[in-house]
Amino acid sequence: MPGGPKRWRFRWFWGCIGLLLLASICWRESRELQVSLFQVLFHVSGGRTVARGQPPGCVVVIVPEVQFSDGYREELRAAAGRWPDDFVLTGCRPCPDGPPPAETWRGYPLLSWAAMETAAQFTKPDYDTVVDGQPAPPSRAQIEQALTIVRLAQTAAPDNGALWLAEARLLFEAGQDEAALDALHLATEKSNWTLQSSAALMYLRELMASRGLPRFDATLQAYGLGRSQPYYIVTTVAHHLDRLIAQAVAGADEQAVARLLTLWARLRCARAAPVDRFCFPGFDERFDQAIPAMARKLGRDLPGDDQPYEVRKQAGEQVRSAYVRRHLSAERVEQLLAREGQHWAELVPVWKKISQRENEAINLAMLSSLLSKLCLPLMGLLLIGVVIEAGVWLLPRDEAGVPRREWLWLVLAPALCAAVVVLFSGFHAVNQPVGLRSSLAPPVYPLRDNLMTAVGLAGLVVLLRSMSRRWPGVAQAGWAVLFIGYLALIAEAASLRIQATDMILPLGAGS
Repeated sequence: MPGGPKRWRFRWFWGCIGLLLLASICWRESRELQVSLFQVLFHVSGGRTVARGQPPGCVVVIVPEVQFSDGYREELRAAAGRWPDDFVLTGCRPCPDGPPPAETWRGYPLLSWAAMETAAQFTKPDYDTVVDGQPAPPSRAQIEQALTIVRLAQTAAPDNGALWLAEARLLFEAGQDEAALDALHLATEKSNWTLQSSAALMYLRELMASRGLPRFDATLQAYGLGRSQPYYIVTTVAHHLDRLIAQAVAGADEQAVARLLTLWARLRCARAAPVDRFCFPGFDERFDQAIPAMARKLGRDLPGDDQPYEVRKQAGEQVRSAYVRRHLSAERVEQLLAREGQHWAELVPVWKKISQRENEAINLAMLSSLLSKLCLPLMGLLLIGVVIEAGVWLLPRDEAGVPRREWLWLVLAPALCAAVVVLFSGFHAVNQPVGLRSSLAPPVYPLRDNLMTAVGLAGLVVLLRSMSRRWPGVAQAGWAVLFIGYLALIAEAASLRIQATDMILPLGAGS
């Protein structure tokens, strides 16, 4: 051990490193990141949460990725029928007891978003119940339960036409075509269509953080969950309109055709432009049945599926235009063939800005993930170093103050085994084969490769520590360099996570 001034410099040096470690723990983002890395390294559950590393396969994953545990997800699902917060955390998926009672929804800040999500869930191809390999259709009771939430939201937000679109989607599912068309007519008369997804992101983020998720992971998961998906509702409504128009064309019911096409045109122009995180897709994407029916009436042939998409789309537009001009009154033709160019011109810049921010956020999150992958085995190495140095410090020493060699290996031998296990866990959590591989590429054996890397690095560390008799102070200096490098990487990764979080949040919102 150094003496005199050297001893004081030695103590000051390690005291400064200890203060840096304390500062990194006090910094919330850094603390949450290090706790998540510790959970990945030692496979420790956080109770409600679980941290994961990089799984094998062609997957883009932020490491560490903290999610609710399977057990807690089951608890949420069991409580989803009683409380709106638990219901929205399940993604508004159908649950055994149905959605929460009507009285619990009154005044709920995400009522409109939950209503849209509940209606959309019946269209997504991931129901819990599967019949003959296909998602089972919703039951009458499920539709009525969803309609209850939608109608409560309509009462709370009477100008939000999107809610009447959701009602029409559910009524179509129940086989009530006329009632669904009435709901669509009401939707076109509403002054504002909003998805409430920006508000949902902020609310869900705080809700997930209060349930144990780190702020960064809560933001990412709220972003995915809170981003409403009207596409599922719109495409289903458009499919039913397409079906009804085709039936009217085939039955030569020109009044019904005119009424349905007018409704379709009004729906195209009714989509509002609130600054939100998602836009409504067009209603003219699903004329799969109506266009062929119109072509048969006109005696025209449509291009086959072997033709390019643009060719088939242009031919469909020509058939629709010709049918409308030939069979409908002149005063309706201009309205039915109008395009919403001005509407899109106003919205595109806003959504481009949002999309740009989200892409930048993903890039920052991936860079932070890369740094975290470097920190994970480094954390294991430093923890082993602490164990080694603590064990060596307790050993008997000779007259020069150096640990006796015969005692030294009593510490280094078990430390070698522990280092192999911990380092293997760190490398195996981040070093997995990903991406598409050619059949001619050499095979990958991550288990063997990570084990060999862990054995080699652990052996090198123990060897260098055993040679400290010749070079006093080298081991401590090496650990110090690694420790400072680790703290620098953690600080940069935490800073990038904060920047990514700020980018993901809605425009004008702070972290």
